[in-house]
Amino acid sequence: MVGDRKPSRLRPGVSRAEALEVFTTAPHEFFGEGDAGLSVPADPARRPVDRREFVDMHFSAASRPAGHGFTEANRRDGTAYYSCDVEGVRFLALDTNSLAGGSDGCVDDPQFRWLTDELVAVSSRFTGEDGHEVATGNDDALVVLFSHHGSGTLTNQRGARLADGGAPAHGTPQLLALLHRFPNVVLWLNGHTHTNAVRAHPRPGAPGAGFWEVTTCAVMDWPCQARVVELLDAGDGFLAVACTMLDHEGRVVPAEGPLLAAADLAGLHRELAGNAPWSGFDSPTSGTPQDRNVVLGLRAPFPLT
Repeated sequence: MVGDRKPSRLRPGVSRAEALEVFTTAPHEFFGEGDAGLSVPADPARRPVDRREFVDMHFSAASRPAGHGFTEANRRDGTAYYSCDVEGVRFLALDTNSLAGGSDGCVDDPQFRWLTDELVAVSSRFTGEDGHEVATGNDDALVVLFSHHGSGTLTNQRGARLADGGAPAHGTPQLLALLHRFPNVVLWLNGHTHTNAVRAHPRPGAPGAGFWEVTTCAVMDWPCQARVVELLDAGDGFLAVACTMLDHEGRVVPAEGPLLAAADLAGLHRELAGNAPWSGFDSPTSGTPQDRNVVLGLRAPFPLT
């Protein structure tokens, strides 16, 4: 990070087909050796940005909106998980990034306890750890989680232990078990895999209840889309989650001539993304039709009107 050599090619014995796997699972084995590197200016001041600095940057005079969701408590405590309430819905932002490195995520113990407290605060009833129903007297709100990693990639156990000074990590099974104890949880939004996917998480022993997990592709990769998600009162005690994919306004024909407008640059981006090896037109990143424009139903956990 601080030296004067920059790797420029794969190490001998690492094929292009294996490059991504090697980079994500054993990055120290990925970089080139010997004369494969380029000379760059050494900089002993170069360093990674820690979590507290990252959060604090969102409160600079130039940031819009100020804080971008992070709170003064995040700045004080050096954390990056938070909650906010919008029209009867509590949004819970998880920080699933691993301080130990690696591409997969984790939820450390302090964050797991914070999440439990947040869920209790917006639930008039939930299932206790012993399996019995607990009544709280709290007002109900729908709960939507969002995070970078989803249920399939919260596997960085070493990262969770490091973040919490050696405390046991809470992986996907523990997180799903916690969420199923709270019927007000209806949706989990995430990304990381760059692939559209929709998964149902039925609540054990409660037909029609549970929550949906919706993963959305990356704007930078094919198919270069975003997603609008809406919560709708479907009537008769049901809730609907409507998911609609959005394309940007970049032109769809191949770029010709100078790039004179933002739409020209966006169109070139789409063209390059579609033709990228392994992740373009023939990649699975678009998902199936059931992973894109869908309306997902479930029983409302409490009367919505």
